Amino acid sequence: MTQPAPRSRYRTLAMAVCFALCGVAGSIVGRIYGAALDTTPAWVGPAILIGSLACFVAALLLMPTAVRAARRKTAANGPGMSA
Repeated sequence: MTQPAPRSRYRTLAMAVCFALCGVAGSIVGRIYGAALDTTPAWVGPAILIGSLACFVAALLLMPTAVRAARRKTAANGPGMSA
């Protein structure tokens, strides 16, 4: 059986940051789109807003794991050692 490929040190952290940025951008777009759209389909703006909030919550849930993984890798290298 083959060994899994090693993961990047900051992959989880990058995913959490990406989710947070998508959440912020989506909430801005959702609010603008919902305010500008007074006709049908009026559900599109709130749907974008709810989806972006879900992305933001996912980022908040991933953040402790990402920080822990980044610290563990940094501590494993030891002080003064390069990665």
